[in-house]
Amino acid sequence: MTRRLAALLSLAALLPPAAAHAQQPAQQPPVTNTSSTSNPLDQQLWDATRRGDVAGVRAALAKGANANAKWRYDQTPLFKAAERGDAEIAKILLEHKADPNVRDTFYGATALYWAADKGHTEVVRALVNAGATGRENVLSLAVDTGNVEFVKIVLAKETTAAVLTRVLTLANIRHDGEKDGAVKAKRAEIVGLIKAAGAQPGFQLDAAVLKSYEGAYKNEQGQEWKVAVNEQGYLTVAPSPTNAFIIAPSDKTTFAPVEFTGLQITFSVEGDRVTGFTFKQGQAPAQVYKRVEAK
Repeated sequence: MTRRLAALLSLAALLPPAAAHAQQPAQQPPVTNTSSTSNPLDQQLWDATRRGDVAGVRAALAKGANANAKWRYDQTPLFKAAERGDAEIAKILLEHKADPNVRDTFYGATALYWAADKGHTEVVRALVNAGATGRENVLSLAVDTGNVEFVKIVLAKETTAAVLTRVLTLANIRHDGEKDGAVKAKRAEIVGLIKAAGAQPGFQLDAAVLKSYEGAYKNEQGQEWKVAVNEQGYLTVAPSPTNAFIIAPSDKTTFAPVEFTGLQITFSVEGDRVTGFTFKQGQAPAQVYKRVEAK
């Protein structure tokens, strides 16, 4: 799995304690032929899916194989079909009640994430139409990488106003920074699609206000984050020297990443002086970072 999508799946990968893990080469979690059940039909289904054997998949299911049988890291046959890009097999599994929202225990990923990561359009379409969750992350990936078809697939389903605003910001960032003419045209199309879906521009702050947030911040454990304004005029946060992401404001002091969801940064301001920020990730306790004063 690409590191970019892994970051969308595990926000903890952005934190310094997990930086070493985040730097490891991304790959498919190892999956063996050892079933978590003793049913030989489930094994036949798994083997047929791995081979891309449509007839074998149909035969195993017809004899009573479980479309949701789990293997190593709780992966199901649908994961393998998604990784391989076998749209026909994916549809057959879904017709037999395969759950599109099972998450593996390695990445916390679903079959949809694997299909999107590998660029398998028809599998993504089948999973989205089957009600797979996590569409907002696939939309972010599509906008980030310039995949017009994925954008169309996700936007065909209802998308919240907050997600639309966030991905419009990301789409504009990628469009404005694109140097290749042909790719820039695709990015312009994506911006148009998101606007047509009802996206509204996000909250804007003056450049001077954004500049005031620049600096180094540390928590009680000594973990240091760097905040800076990039060349395009957006505020960036770097939890480690090799990991940085853009954040956009929802008001004067509250920011969230444009590439993924589940994280919020709220700056503390006393008078005209920025003293720190509070970092909130999902349901985890908030972390306080204090600004490091320049010596």
